[in-house]
Amino acid sequence: MTFHGKDPEPDQPEKVRTFHFKESKHADERTIQANDVYFYHGRRVGFWNNDGDDRTLVLATEAYEVREEPEAT
Repeated sequence: MTFHGKDPEPDQPEKVRTFHFKESKHADERTIQANDVYFYHGRRVGFWNNDGDDRTLVLATEAYEVREEPEAT
């Protein structure tokens, strides 16, 4: 709803999710926070943040295993 003389409420930002990944089978697990993860050819992954119409690449790497941390209830 829009009122005269008042800006409309801004869109809610996307939820930041926590991901855990390993760069190889025997590597230590690493943690990153991003809005989305995309999987590409050859074990390549990209962690992205979305800000309105802009997308920012947070990290691009090779990953052996990727999992998302479940939301706290």
